[in-house]
Amino acid sequence: MIEAPILLIALLTGFLTKLTDMIDEHGLRFFRGASILFGSIYGILIGYVISSSAVVAPLWIGAFIGVMIFGKIDAAGHYAGLAAALLYLLIFGMPSFSWLLLAVFMISSAKDEFWVWYKRKNRLKGWLGRLIELRPTTETAAFAASLITGAWMLWLSILCFDIAYNLTGLVNR
Repeated sequence: MIEAPILLIALLTGFLTKLTDMIDEHGLRFFRGASILFGSIYGILIGYVISSSAVVAPLWIGAFIGVMIFGKIDAAGHYAGLAAALLYLLIFGMPSFSWLLLAVFMISSAKDEFWVWYKRKNRLKGWLGRLIELRPTTETAAFAASLITGAWMLWLSILCFDIAYNLTGLVNR
């Protein structure tokens, strides 16, 4: 079943996550405390998505863990996002979900972050560098999981997040 509110929240979360990145890490000027505010909002939204959808919960938790493994939660806005998501989940709880899918998405997210680190360390350019920046492993894993399980919300939710995240990033170039 396709749940439009989850997809809209995924779009908004992708936008707010990248906006927080741009403020904290790329010098985008905004009002004082904006990254903490935007991080808190995206954290609450992520908490809502996880607590309200057992289908997408393993994807969103796995992606969160994958970026934490590689130290991507590294600035005030992202700390606020993590804290807000955890607080939301403590208050509203989490559904039962597939631990196997959680492992798949945690590994795929960590793999994406590893390749981004490798690309930046080795200054990879061209089509391969651009592909790595899109973090395709998690999207590919979500597409495969959707194909196998018939739960297309997995792929559609990460696709919506990534579209908004990447389009927002184009503004800062």
